[in-house]
Amino acid sequence: MSDAPITEWLDDLALYFETHDTNGEDRAHWANVYNAEIARKVKAALTAYQARVKELEADNARLSSVLGNIELLRADDGNAVIICCDDPEAASRDLLTAIDVTAQWTRWIERRFHGSSVADCLAKAAAARAAYGETDA
Repeated sequence: MSDAPITEWLDDLALYFETHDTNGEDRAHWANVYNAEIARKVKAALTAYQARVKELEADNARLSSVLGNIELLRADDGNAVIICCDDPEAASRDLLTAIDVTAQWTRWIERRFHGSSVADCLAKAAAARAAYGETDA
């Protein structure tokens, strides 16, 4: 759900307080100034909150994918997934991280998958497993 109507309403509220005639009353004028300022601060806080929620949703989707790939790769009896330490001497970013997978589809031989991150390595291994399943059906 979009919070655009709320942020637009806060803009309208601030504008109302900034332009509302106070009939020359000093207290009413300054109350309106502060109310407009508060409306703009609430809008800024809400906008920051919305951005953070989007970041967390993206992180959640990424982590769900990573966990899903781990579960997929180790689903069958005897399967193993080992997350290796990063190689600080890797020749390229794509060789920095590695995982080792041992499973029936690797013919029980440890097979290494390299990538720029653990998520990347897991995705490559999951794709290799899927390709094996398609050709070995």
